[in-house]
Amino acid sequence: MKIFVLDDMPGRHMIIKRWLVLNLGPHFEYIEATDVESAKERLNEHESFDMLLLDHDLGERTFVESSDPNTGYQVAKYIVEQGIKYEIAIVHSQNVWGAANIVQILPRSEHIPIHMLVQAAINNPYPIISAH
Repeated sequence: MKIFVLDDMPGRHMIIKRWLVLNLGPHFEYIEATDVESAKERLNEHESFDMLLLDHDLGERTFVESSDPNTGYQVAKYIVEQGIKYEIAIVHSQNVWGAANIVQILPRSEHIPIHMLVQAAINNPYPIISAH
């Protein structure tokens, strides 16, 4: 299983990895990016992904407008424009407006805030991805 994760905070990558292990087991390829440019590079290195996990606010900023050039929204636009293949996308941003913008343009995506992933990583594993 190939999983692409966009987040600028190293601590969140640890949480997401733990959540993935709890829900999927230990056998997956974790492809990490921290900004728009590194995301485009990583996305172009692979033909397809099983799962995308995207943060909206990058550069250690919060509640950033989606029009800003360094946001998960810009990565989502790139995914759509380039026809990058994936099965499901989770937007884990705390920025509900930015997350809504991503979900609006990215098919097969849903917003699951990072605090829900944290809770799942701390407690017993439970599936929080809904079927589409």
